[in-house]
Amino acid sequence: MVQDLSTKRTNLLEFFLNRSKDFRNKVYLDDMQEQKLLDLFKKAEQYTKTNQYGYDIYTRTILAEILLLINSFYRNYSYRTLHTEDEDYNRIKPVITYIHDNYDKKLSVQKIAAEFNLSSYHLGYLFKKATGFSIYDYIINLRII
Repeated sequence: MVQDLSTKRTNLLEFFLNRSKDFRNKVYLDDMQEQKLLDLFKKAEQYTKTNQYGYDIYTRTILAEILLLINSFYRNYSYRTLHTEDEDYNRIKPVITYIHDNYDKKLSVQKIAAEFNLSSYHLGYLFKKATGFSIYDYIINLRII
């Protein structure tokens, strides 16, 4: 469905497909951006609870609006500034580099934790806090990309 909504100029999956190696799946939104996104999700939820004429088109339209908004957040976000100031990310960056260098091999949280002399639990906690994703989800997403 998203492919049908996209055009040659505007790929609504850009933020999934064209991320840099250094991207970390976590974008901090200001209050206005957050409210705008929440309003769209609420609107989408309302459309899914009705069988009113045109609800299917409204739902597709809201999906396109949500993806356009997320893409604009992604494109306009200042990652370089955040990376240098974000202590959580700086602690986990070597792990991200290791995952990117070895994603084609058999990886597990335990193996990665051992490589960095951390407990699996602590590594998982730090990784989720810094990236917004579990290590497993990050690896799977990287492999899919």
